[in-house]
Amino acid sequence: YAPHSQTQKENEKMSKIIADHERIPSVKITYTPTGEEYELDFSRASAVYAQNHGFNPDDVYTKPTVTIPQLFYYALRMHHQRIALNQAQALFDKLFPDGMPANVVTRLGELYSQASLVGIMVDEEEEGKNPQTAVEM
Repeated sequence: YAPHSQTQKENEKMSKIIADHERIPSVKITYTPTGEEYELDFSRASAVYAQNHGFNPDDVYTKPTVTIPQLFYYALRMHHQRIALNQAQALFDKLFPDGMPANVVTRLGELYSQASLVGIMVDEEEEGKNPQTAVEM
């Protein structure tokens, strides 16, 4: 996930998802030795929490050792709010001893972007759909 290096097609896909309010499916993980289940997702509140704590998704490629476990922690907090950062780090290491798969990192980035933008920003085609607000430029 790299918001500033997305292709035109990826940007159009995210715009459509945001505009149509299609929900990107969360990530569900089962730790098979014990049957423990975890759900990773973002809401606007969990994205705000991450931003307020200095999370920057652009760091996924420049600082992956720190940022990918943070992304996991903040996504985990939506459904497991009482988990502490050190507990999340230990869980990350247990679930992904060889590293988090790239497709999971990508999905978490998409979920974060969706939660950060839905209800905050619409594309130009959607802005005229609110008859109670007139915007002139």
